[in-house]
Amino acid sequence: MENNIEKYWTQAAENYGRIIEDELNSFRSEAWKTLIFGEVITDRKLKILDVGTGPGFFSIILSQAGHEVTGIDCSDGMLEIVKKEY
Repeated sequence: MENNIEKYWTQAAENYGRIIEDELNSFRSEAWKTLIFGEVITDRKLKILDVGTGPGFFSIILSQAGHEVTGIDCSDGMLEIVKKEY
């Protein structure tokens, strides 16, 4: 079953990556930062683990905010997309 999940998301990675790229270039990335950092003390650099990062939307916006982010995913295709974006 794990192999099927990884295969599905690897095949969907490029299209999903385009959707996330559009999200990064829209108002949504700032809206998410406002929402997240409205709930978290950010007086220092945080170390964040993004499990199931996909094409890296949250990893990217959180690292842009100055935090140290590690993103992991079971899909090699998704990880390739995030490497291109970041």
